[in-house]
Amino acid sequence: MSQPTFKSVLIGANARRAAEHAAAYALVSSASLVAVSSRTPGAAEAFADRWRIPAAYRDHRDMLHTQRPDIVHLNTPPTARRELLEDCETAGVAGVVLEKPVGVDIDDLAWLRRFATETPMKIVVNHQLHFHPARKRLHDMTRAGAFGDIECVDGSARHTVAYQGTHVLQAITAVGGSPATVFAQVGGVEELTDDGRGHRAPGSCLATIEFENGSTGLFRCGAVAPHVRSTRARERHHHKRVAVVGTRGNAEWTMWGWRACSPGGLVVADHDYQTEDRAGQAALVESLCGWLCDDAAPPATRLAAALTEFATIQAMYLSALHRRPVRIAELSVPDLPAVSLLDALQRELLTTGSATRPS
Repeated sequence: MSQPTFKSVLIGANARRAAEHAAAYALVSSASLVAVSSRTPGAAEAFADRWRIPAAYRDHRDMLHTQRPDIVHLNTPPTARRELLEDCETAGVAGVVLEKPVGVDIDDLAWLRRFATETPMKIVVNHQLHFHPARKRLHDMTRAGAFGDIECVDGSARHTVAYQGTHVLQAITAVGGSPATVFAQVGGVEELTDDGRGHRAPGSCLATIEFENGSTGLFRCGAVAPHVRSTRARERHHHKRVAVVGTRGNAEWTMWGWRACSPGGLVVADHDYQTEDRAGQAALVESLCGWLCDDAAPPATRLAAALTEFATIQAMYLSALHRRPVRIAELSVPDLPAVSLLDALQRELLTTGSATRPS
């Protein structure tokens, strides 16, 4: 077996996702995870010991200077990302795996757009679900025309936009294409208060999406989202689903199974989410390695695509505030609104008394 080509490090060892980043390297052949850092005393050392990572650091800048990595996994709250991205660029990092959400409010969108146009780094967003084998099969069947022309894509999650909605929107746009217009309503003020992880969002969000190709999408997060029909879906974040309706058939993916109905027949299958997720995480890393080797091979989860999705979320918030459809192009201008859309939503929902938290 050939030796890994790239050196990877992980910044942030405390969240649950950190373990999945590390575990996936058992399936990655093009890179090796050589170091981890965490500001929490003892966390990096314990994490490195558990996952047999050679080096642990308290200071990420010390790690970047000493290890000179090719790839950095930023497994941190979105509120800490700007400084860390700048530190990675200064250290000469070639590629970054950026945890979702890429940002929270509209000022993050403006900053990330500027940074993306100026940095030489290749950045992918950690939408590992896109690379799950079952999701890939659904995408392949859709692209091959198994369901005919796509008329509607329906995506949902019982958690908020910030925690799980970005996964759902990435899945919707991967099938539906580029969003043109959104019309949205939101509710639930409690989770617009920072939980310490920077994942501020309304408790619920319901939006219709019109794509540039004429098809439509339905986006639901929080209490307005359906429950996944599986006894294994016991926690709030387990209820993610994507459904595709075409002129010749339909398909649905959830965390626990998938089905497809087409002229070729009906296929129904279960899958183990953890197995799928580890394979998806490894494939995402491999996609970044491939991009580092070939400029002509940008992954579907690259930052440029994620910023379109992030702009779509901001357009949903703007639509809810203004009570009108919002064109995504309205957020393509250089000078975005110099206000916090989340603060404005919080004030609006406090005034109307909206407080719905899903179970």
